[in-house]
Amino acid sequence: MKMELLGSDKLKILLASDDMTKLDITYDQLDYKDADTRRVILELLGRARTQTGFDASYGKLFIEAFPDIEGGCILYFSLVNREEPSGKKKLRIKSSPSAAPIIYEFPSMDTLLHAAAALHAQCGSFIYKNTLYRIGTGYRLLVYPFDKYDNTVRMVLNEFGKFTGDGLLCASFTAEHGKPLIENLAIEKLVEFA
Repeated sequence: MKMELLGSDKLKILLASDDMTKLDITYDQLDYKDADTRRVILELLGRARTQTGFDASYGKLFIEAFPDIEGGCILYFSLVNREEPSGKKKLRIKSSPSAAPIIYEFPSMDTLLHAAAALHAQCGSFIYKNTLYRIGTGYRLLVYPFDKYDNTVRMVLNEFGKFTGDGLLCASFTAEHGKPLIENLAIEKLVEFA
């Protein structure tokens, strides 16, 4: 489990498949009407308050859940309205289907590392999944941005790499002909190396 504070009003939690098993919940089961989901959300918010200082004890909380390729999920918690007149906290979970990836090629590791640093700094919370492949003499990065941030992510990637395509067909071609180097969270791992 990885928690990242994206601001005073936003928190990102990455749950691996092991975490989902320990919490006894699946992505498909996530629904705030479900008692198990409420239990998990409250447990995660309690941990987040202790570990990051994220306080969701007032106002409206908007929760987005996205599936992870390896069986886990990514949760975004956003405080929408800090002061609720009634003093009641309202929670809502919005699940979004996986969008098709956008794929960029980089001629060198140096260029790729610069792109990863820029993506992480400018668009880290706009991307919910990414994978790195070695193909030929270059590198291909498959990036899955949230739909409304697709153009922002593309603008950053255009500064460093060459757009090679988007969609599942291009991703399948890359997976078939390339060698996977980092299956998921490639951007975060590349930033650690930079």
